Amino acid sequence: MSARKAAMRARAGAAVLALVAGASGAAALLAGCQRQPPAPAPAGATGARDAALGAVAAPAAPAVAGPVSVPGAATATAPAAARAAALAAASAGWPKVTGHWLRGDTDSRFTAWFEHGELRYLEELAVRRGATPLHGRYYYERGTLFYYSGEAPAGAQVGGGATAVAETVPVLAEFDGAQARRALRIEHYGEVPIAAAALTALERHAAILAGVARDEWSAAGPR
Repeated sequence: MSARKAAMRARAGAAVLALVAGASGAAALLAGCQRQPPAPAPAGATGARDAALGAVAAPAAPAVAGPVSVPGAATATAPAAARAAALAAASAGWPKVTGHWLRGDTDSRFTAWFEHGELRYLEELAVRRGATPLHGRYYYERGTLFYYSGEAPAGAQVGGGATAVAETVPVLAEFDGAQARRALRIEHYGEVPIAAAALTALERHAAILAGVARDEWSAAGPR
C-alpha cells in the first residue's frame, strides 16, 4: 500500500470516530433533557398562577329563582352587591306575597318579601309572548331601591365565542337614593353602560312593580 493511500485511510477512520463520538454525545444530551425534571416555580408564582386560573375559571353566578344564601351579615357601608346578597339570604325567614302585573303582552309574575311590613326584596319573571322570559331581582332599604340584578335581551352579536349566542345578558344597577351610581349590562364582549333612557325606564318599572307588590301585601291583610 502506498503512503498516500495509508494517509487517506487514517483520515477517514478518524472522521468516522469523530462522528460516532458526536452521535453518542448528542444521544446522552437528549436523554439528559428527557430525564430533567421541570424547574420548580419561583416562590409565590404558584399562588399567583392559581389565583389567576381561579379568576378565569370561576363560573358566573346564575340567575337565581330564590333567596341567595351567603354567610354573615352586611352593614350599610358594605358594597351594594354584598348587602343585596345578605338581604336575599335573610328574606328566607320573612313573610311574602305573590302576584302578577299584566301590561300589554307581558305578564310580570313576582314574589315579594316583607320585613315588618316593609318591602325588602322582590323577584320578577317577565313573560312575553314570543320572547325569552327575563328575571329581575330588586333590593330595597328603607323603602327605596338600592340594587337591581336582572337580565336583558342580548345586544348586537359582536365578536365570537360560545356566549355570543346567548339570548340574554346580565344587568346590574346600584342606586343611592334617586341617584344611579352604576348601571350596566354585561355583553359577551364586555361591560356596556345602560343608556339614560333605559335606566329611567328601569326605575319607573321598579317603582310600579313595587307598588303592585305593596297593594298585594295590603290586600292580604295583617300577619
